[in-house]
Amino acid sequence: MVKALSAGGDMNIQMADSDYQASGEILRDIKIGKRYLFSTVNAKTLAIELDKIIWAYTHETQHKKYGRTVNTTYMIMLYTDDKKKESISIPTKEGCQSFLQNLSASNSAIIIGYTGQLMNLYQKNYPEFIHLYQDRKLNKENTL
Repeated sequence: MVKALSAGGDMNIQMADSDYQASGEILRDIKIGKRYLFSTVNAKTLAIELDKIIWAYTHETQHKKYGRTVNTTYMIMLYTDDKKKESISIPTKEGCQSFLQNLSASNSAIIIGYTGQLMNLYQKNYPEFIHLYQDRKLNKENTL
């Protein structure tokens, strides 16, 4: 976990540790605290500040054999304000929905869900995408 925090450039390890200890487990190996999202799914450890996450959605992959779907895997895709992309593997679609609801509750400005329009905006007009996120954040703060 310390390595993941250091990679993110956050040197306040004690604050992150207390947030980890106080955080609630959303799914197995995934916790959301007041300031951080923690994940130790598989061999990948993540510690991301919630304020840095700007977009999250479920990515579903269907694995086919001889034209028939034999398995479906689900991942949460997370995009941060420094243009980094992370993914967290989640076993079920319901688990993904639960995770996104909890993530949205912890930072309501995060853009939740995928559309081709959002992806196009993110890839081709990133400043406008950030503006969209900041508008959401400002609107949420004004309603409080």
